[in-house]
Amino acid sequence: MTAEVPGRTPGRPSPRVSAVLPCYNGAQYLSEALHSVLEQTRPADEVIVVDDGSTDGSAELAESFGVTVIRQANAGEGAARNRGLAAATGDLVAWLDADDRWRPQHLAVVTGLLDRHPHVLGAFGAVERFGTNHGILLGHVPGEPAVVLLEAFSGWLHTTIASVTRRSALLAIGGFDESERYSVDFDLWLRLSRLGTFVATDEVTSEWRWHGDQQSASVHRQMAAVYRYRRRFVDQVRAEGGDDVANGLETLLAHLWVRDTRDSVKSRDVATMRALTTAADLVPALRGRQRLGWGVVTRTPTPLLAAAAGLRRSLRAPLGRSS
Repeated sequence: MTAEVPGRTPGRPSPRVSAVLPCYNGAQYLSEALHSVLEQTRPADEVIVVDDGSTDGSAELAESFGVTVIRQANAGEGAARNRGLAAATGDLVAWLDADDRWRPQHLAVVTGLLDRHPHVLGAFGAVERFGTNHGILLGHVPGEPAVVLLEAFSGWLHTTIASVTRRSALLAIGGFDESERYSVDFDLWLRLSRLGTFVATDEVTSEWRWHGDQQSASVHRQMAAVYRYRRRFVDQVRAEGGDDVANGLETLLAHLWVRDTRDSVKSRDVATMRALTTAADLVPALRGRQRLGWGVVTRTPTPLLAAAAGLRRSLRAPLGRSS
């Protein structure tokens, strides 16, 4: 007699799940991560660790767990994730970074969401942040395709470690971008949002380790990469004939720049302010505005807010789909 997989609709074939862990010099926390994967109440069908040129014995440590280990010369996060995606054979792919953890029910809960919503591309659990900074990031994602695009562009979709995604969707968009060293997850969810929608739960199923100063030091680089991705995305939408959507995203892009710059000024984050000053060249709606001085960005212009609020209407027609 075959045991039922937790979270699966009885009588429906259970999809295979591939757990993929990219790792670069992650030996300090890798054991925790792998134990959390191997102790799932709904086990992964395969576990793949992609060692991205580590020099701290990460690959050997992973091998001691009896999981599949792929070694490659250091090529960055996007390349490591793509190597794991290429090796994966599951119907679904679940990602975990080498310094983070899943709670025991993660795969059961999140694959259960996909089972109950077969039309969606992926599902998210909520995340608890731990380490030097604590908090819970809820996994709410609205189901309307147009609004999912809005959420993705704004950076409100969930962290990748909380997700389980259909492998076919990941392959359809060509996986992760390998040209950037930062924020490749942001780009992935942005491109996936054009294919369909997602579902989420507010139940915490994964834990994201926050490293404090080390993590904060890269925030301005991540911010710069996010704005490059946003600019490229708007240009792609426009090139494909989606002028109405592109115009709405241009307005939202300006609003996001104002918001981020205002926040960096208030927190006196000089590195991020510099990154945003450079990023302003990627936001045509702001040309000339930032030259008025930093005072102008401590207030959010009402026209920008109004236009951003109306973006949902401009998105709904070209991107919505019948149920």
